[in-house]
Amino acid sequence: MGLFGKKESGTAPYTPEFLELERRKRYGYANKVEETGEAYTITMFFPTIVPPGELADKLGLPREMPDYDYGVALSESTLTVKARLRDENILKLTGIVNSFPDRFFKEFILAKPVSRFETDYRNKVLTITAFKIERKEET
Repeated sequence: MGLFGKKESGTAPYTPEFLELERRKRYGYANKVEETGEAYTITMFFPTIVPPGELADKLGLPREMPDYDYGVALSESTLTVKARLRDENILKLTGIVNSFPDRFFKEFILAKPVSRFETDYRNKVLTITAFKIERKEET
């Protein structure tokens, strides 16, 4: 599966821009935060491909990255996301292949406190909706 869920054809070389985006995903840097009146929506893009290279080919690894285990925690106006690879075969590459950690940690400091959050994970994209605390105006 390629960028934006499109299937890659054959073993065509990846563009440098695509490989840089995948590297950013492996560190938790490929994300966006949007704010509405009631909530924040945080979208995190997880890696879609195993870093290409001779070792991955030698080990017979698939091209598609397996899903990461992840956890989301909330503390007032700070949302944290921890993600970790569990696939034993893919873990053989971490620490050996350049820019391929086995986990990442990302912290989002939100401008306003939130009371709760909901998550949705589909096709290597984690969407977190964090609902702002409703403040009643004093009369």
